[in-house]
Amino acid sequence: MEMVESFVFDVANSLLGKLASYAYEEASRAYGVYEDLQRIKDTLSIVRGLLLDAEEKKNRQHALCEWLRQIQNICYDAEDVLDGFELQDRRKQFVEASGSTRLKVCHFFSSSNPLAFRFRMSRQIKEIRDRLDKVAADGTKFGLVRIHVEPGLSVHNREITYSHIDVSSVIGRENDKEAIIELLMDSDPQGYGNGHRSLCVIPIVGIGGLGKTTLAKLVYNDKRIDEVFQLKMWACVSVDFDIRQIVIKIINSVFASAAPSVPIAPQEDSNHCDIEQLQIHLRRKLSGQKFILVLDDVWNDDRAKWIELEDLIKVGAVGSKIIVTTRSNSVASMMGTVPSYVLEGLSLEDCLSLFVKWAFKDGEEEKYPNLVEIGKEIVKKCAGVPLAVRTVGSSLFSKFDLDKWLFVRDHEIWNLEQKKDDILPALKLSYDQMPSYLRQCFACFSLYPKDYTFNIVEMTILWIPLGLVQPINGSEKLEHIAREYVHELHSRSLLQDFKDFGYICEFRVHDLIHDLAMYVAKEEFVMVVSRTRNISEQAKHLSIVEKDSLDKVLFPKSKSVRTILFPVEGVGLDNETLVHTWVSKYKYLRYVDFNDSLFETLPKSIAKVEHLRVLGLKNNSKIKKLPHSIFKLYNLQVLILSGCTELETLPRGLGKMVSLQHLFITTKQSVLSLTEFINLKHLQVLAFNHCKNMKFLFSRAHQLISLETLSLYKCGSLETLPLYIFPNLQTLIIIDCKMLDLSLNNESPIQKLRLKHLFIRDFPGLLTLPGWIEGAAETLETLLIYELPNLKTLSQRLTTLTHLKRLHIVGCPQLISLPSDMYHLTALEDLVIEDCPELCRKFKPQSESRKRNEDIDLEDCQGKNSVLLKNYHWSPPTCNFGPFLNLLMLLSKLLVPTVCMMISKGSKTLCQLSEMDLSCKTRKNKIVKASGSTRMKVCHLFSSSNPLAFRFRMSHKIKEIRDRLNKVAADGTRFGLVRIDVAPDPVVQRREFTHSYVDASSVIGRENDREEIIKLLMQPHPHGDGDGDKNLCVIPIVGIGGLGKTTLARLVFNDKRIDDIFQLKIWVCVSNDFDIRRIIIKIINSAFASASTPPSVAMANQEDINHFDIEQLQIRLRHKLSGQKFILILDDIWNDDRAKWIELLNLIKVGGEESKVIVTTCSNSIASMMSTVPSYILEGLSQESCLYLFVKWAFKDGEEEKYSNLVEIGKEIVKKCAGVPLAVKTLGSSLLSKFDLNKWIFVRDHEIWNLEQKKGDILPALKLSYDEMPSYLRHCFAYFSLYPKDYSFSIVEITCLWIALGLVQSLNGSEKLENIAIEYIRVMDIWQMNQIQLK
Repeated sequence: MEMVESFVFDVANSLLGKLASYAYEEASRAYGVYEDLQRIKDTLSIVRGLLLDAEEKKNRQHALCEWLRQIQNICYDAEDVLDGFELQDRRKQFVEASGSTRLKVCHFFSSSNPLAFRFRMSRQIKEIRDRLDKVAADGTKFGLVRIHVEPGLSVHNREITYSHIDVSSVIGRENDKEAIIELLMDSDPQGYGNGHRSLCVIPIVGIGGLGKTTLAKLVYNDKRIDEVFQLKMWACVSVDFDIRQIVIKIINSVFASAAPSVPIAPQEDSNHCDIEQLQIHLRRKLSGQKFILVLDDVWNDDRAKWIELEDLIKVGAVGSKIIVTTRSNSVASMMGTVPSYVLEGLSLEDCLSLFVKWAFKDGEEEKYPNLVEIGKEIVKKCAGVPLAVRTVGSSLFSKFDLDKWLFVRDHEIWNLEQKKDDILPALKLSYDQMPSYLRQCFACFSLYPKDYTFNIVEMTILWIPLGLVQPINGSEKLEHIAREYVHELHSRSLLQDFKDFGYICEFRVHDLIHDLAMYVAKEEFVMVVSRTRNISEQAKHLSIVEKDSLDKVLFPKSKSVRTILFPVEGVGLDNETLVHTWVSKYKYLRYVDFNDSLFETLPKSIAKVEHLRVLGLKNNSKIKKLPHSIFKLYNLQVLILSGCTELETLPRGLGKMVSLQHLFITTKQSVLSLTEFINLKHLQVLAFNHCKNMKFLFSRAHQLISLETLSLYKCGSLETLPLYIFPNLQTLIIIDCKMLDLSLNNESPIQKLRLKHLFIRDFPGLLTLPGWIEGAAETLETLLIYELPNLKTLSQRLTTLTHLKRLHIVGCPQLISLPSDMYHLTALEDLVIEDCPELCRKFKPQSESRKRNEDIDLEDCQGKNSVLLKNYHWSPPTCNFGPFLNLLMLLSKLLVPTVCMMISKGSKTLCQLSEMDLSCKTRKNKIVKASGSTRMKVCHLFSSSNPLAFRFRMSHKIKEIRDRLNKVAADGTRFGLVRIDVAPDPVVQRREFTHSYVDASSVIGRENDREEIIKLLMQPHPHGDGDGDKNLCVIPIVGIGGLGKTTLARLVFNDKRIDDIFQLKIWVCVSNDFDIRRIIIKIINSAFASASTPPSVAMANQEDINHFDIEQLQIRLRHKLSGQKFILILDDIWNDDRAKWIELLNLIKVGGEESKVIVTTCSNSIASMMSTVPSYILEGLSQESCLYLFVKWAFKDGEEEKYSNLVEIGKEIVKKCAGVPLAVKTLGSSLLSKFDLNKWIFVRDHEIWNLEQKKGDILPALKLSYDEMPSYLRHCFAYFSLYPKDYSFSIVEITCLWIALGLVQSLNGSEKLENIAIEYIRVMDIWQMNQIQLK
């Protein structure tokens, strides 16, 4: 029961997404249930915030499990009800498309007519609303608090690891250890040849429990490592990639490895250091040292965080190495500088040795040879994973009862009891770290047997109809998103044997990952086997994988089953009795797949399953026709009839299935009626399988513009393929259609095609590639040529396919050469040549190149007749507004979704109160009195505006508002909120604390700015003779967030010329808490750190001064600075209280003459208040510098040369960044190593605020400016989102808008609102919103 509730958050999220969609909002208004749905949405939004806390506490409170179960059931029921809107819309389309008066009349008098539907929906939605209100109210008794975090980031850390290991206890990892040590000993594993890279990163990748940490420990403790490296460090990173904590761990590990007797005291001290001190100590300790660092258990995929850490530690000597252990291929790819070391499972022999070690005491196994024999069978289910072997071995330790061993042998691992550190809890960390949208998709794997070969199309067809694929912004196709889900699961090491053929991808799920899927799915996803007896009433998805299982199992009585499938070949239904029972009982079925069944007729009652999206009848060799009622399945998206060899004809009226997107056909017809297909406006995939009589696809020519995929399999009589009727075709698969003449499409001029994937197989008559392939030169990415025994040449046409990424040539024995201009295929990544003896001989690698070749990996496959080139690249021969306004307006669009739902409800209530606008009544009275007209006074008395009627109406409205406000206020008590009597202006949404270090080589386009600041620092008195103290000059650097103020300050701070000028260098990150005491402590500590103080002494001093009072601190500060010529950086200032600044200034101006202070801030007013010289206004980067920076973040070194087309799109992408480096980095990082053209186009064509943002990205950085705004400005600022980019605002226009909406507040009732509005604009100018030019 434990894991059933895991999907509550995901289901609630999905339901909220539907409720918020435009389609549902329009439908709810049309049918008069808008208010009820909004109430459900509001309540569910509040409840959703409690679900994560409930997940944490559910194991301690049984009643909480039941509460979660009730919410999940309500959400599922609500989805079923909401589906009614979509179904009604489909009915309407069907009736209108038919043009039949009779059908319209029947519809009007049916239960689906608008009035009856409205009444029924109103009743059902009210019932859902009442149930949800009741359950939400029940939730208050559990003391839950709202957790504002996405569940994919809900952290369940594994135990922190350490470096020690008993080498004798490790079995079967000797070869892996030697392979890693060989890389560590290699002075140039990256293959650069000149050793210019001082830091090599070696990732070890594999699923949880495989022994990645164990392998790293083996390597770390090998004596040869001590001889090669001067320093050894171990840091267990785990889920939270906190730079400060990792730096502390590295420093402490340095101390421990250098002086084992005194590691503890420095560690206690370092915990109190700020990041500036820590980075100085770290870099001093590592500088010039050849070190090895193990970063164990890394989950972070934020490249910016990794680059920040890498910049701090890459000061070591040439030959320094980092070993990273991770479960994620994408993390390994991001961090690694050499190919990942993919850890494999142990051999069966090693597994048995390990099992015996954990199941018996020394020598005990000799007494129980029968148990050892059973153990041999047990370890097979562990799939080579050491932790799984240890888990089952430990569970049998000193238990010699034969029945216990047989029980373990005969049951799946997920059914066995698990301790905290056993295999499934270890694997479940991978599940806990998944984004919420992946979890139910992953659980679907539990419906299939182990060792099942999945394909990406199959999973897409399952996930989408079940509502598990969430649209990102409503524009991207769900099929593309589902494919991304599969690739993301693969990147997380959850899929194996992954074969990517372009449109088709095949993969398997590791046995233990399958156990994990079973473990998390539990009651909701049920795979029915012969042992299954009862199925939980909570079951939503059922699969039947064994034939004799149907006779004994008791299927659930609940009507909420959504999926029934038969995934195993040869396992199906023998008659339609059970079909009729299921379709009559489970009326909310979405997915039904009766594969390999043998019933002769499909019951007419199938039409009653109105929510059905997928109907599969694959390989039913007895069914001859389909019932006419099938056309009432208005929601049906996928119909699978492939392999129904006795199906005489496709049923008449196919075109009435208005939702159909995928159609798989086997039919005895010789030609199809195009009329039926023309009406299928959403048809994307059309597949003809074993249509032996079909000579022509359609009876006449007409374009099918929606079709994107066409598959022809064993259509032996098919003669022609008119490609021109598929103008948007992207995937074409042709297999064993021997009569098909592919040359018939060789029109002149060649027709331009949009093909991306082409697969041709089993064509004995094909001598060369058809000429029409050249028409896809600009789009074709995949070309698979299989079993063409007479193919002799590929012709030069192949070399025109400049976007080709994947080329497989298999089973072409007559092919003797490739075109001479193959180097034109600059995008080619995968080239497979197999069973082509002549061609393989030409490409056979020499022994030296096989031994080592970093650019070309050549692998001999299947003896002498194949060659495989992976990741192969053919290289050609060597031969009137400010730029930041758009980003600020994007920020204004971002603000509304960030408002808490409860506050939103309260705001709505208060807004309605203000909308009554009592002043309207006063004005009406004045008009009546001023008119002097008796007639008007009489009319007014008898109108709805007379005093009595007005009083009654206002009293009623105010009472209603009061009641609603009281209810919302009461709702707030469940969150454990406390009243804070302070204005909302000082919001403490801090950015991360900064440090002074920067890798100057990574900064682009700031050389001139650096020189300008250094020029000011070189001047004795840059402020002139008039203003300020001559012994202290303050230089402000001003600009919006993300522009690079801190980076510029770092460049200046680390310039060698600064060391020659100043005796002390001090860096302090102030942020928005201008606390004098805290700033003084930071200045003192930074002064110690910069004065070449040994790290241990500096840290000890900090430990002391944290307990000093302000008097002691100011004495220590003044003593440290007195007479010293210093430079002080005050980074990220938000304080506009001049008194505080003067207080600090008076304490620090005791330094030597010509001391300088550099201030970075987003505010012009702060800069003006603190400065003694004019502010340095930082401008955006040039387009050229932006592109250079973008390429640096979007590609690994040199990758951009392979993808010139993506670089061209990148030029357009950086334009929207308005010269802001952080915006460039944000967009570049989001595309790192993603070479799918659609992704780049998506980023190019969408606004930044529509793209996913991590904590350190551009919009969160800009939002700090919003958070620091006075409360009265925030609503005003949000209204800029109503205008397009580059809009020229006028001051009158903005003033009128704000005043009319009641956003301008009078301070004392006497000042004009227009003047106050103008003041608002001036304040925005101060807050660096000054790119808005006002007329």
